Amino acid sequence: MSKALKLHFPFGLIGMRQFTRFELHPAPDSPPFSLLRAEGDESTEFVVLDCMGVVDGYEVVLSDEESEALGISSPEDAMVLNIVTIHSMDPTFVTVNLAGPLVVNRSTLLGQQIILSGSSAHSTEHTLVDQRGGSSI
Repeated sequence: MSKALKLHFPFGLIGMRQFTRFELHPAPDSPPFSLLRAEGDESTEFVVLDCMGVVDGYEVVLSDEESEALGISSPEDAMVLNIVTIHSMDPTFVTVNLAGPLVVNRSTLLGQQIILSGSSAHSTEHTLVDQRGGSSI
């Protein structure tokens, strides 16, 4: 992705229903991360990552209703993004939400945040980086 993509989440994100339109930008000098910024609100921005190739065994299975609502008929139609949390100014502890991925139709750029069935198997704070050296948060 070299330029920003304009994504539409008609139902917003969980806990942030007021934001329905976003721009997805590559994070400068930080592949594979991207930045998801709410249109019209520069202060609402998320770091996101496609965890499918990063977290062993992670897969997103949509219900028939979710697939139909997004117009997704095959796995290739879907872009899956997971919200990353950097827990300090010095990124020594970084987690990712595997339970509530953002699923976007690659053609229409229509998206929805979903809660995976059996989400107890997936953490909302899966550790990506932990270099805290015994310090606690």
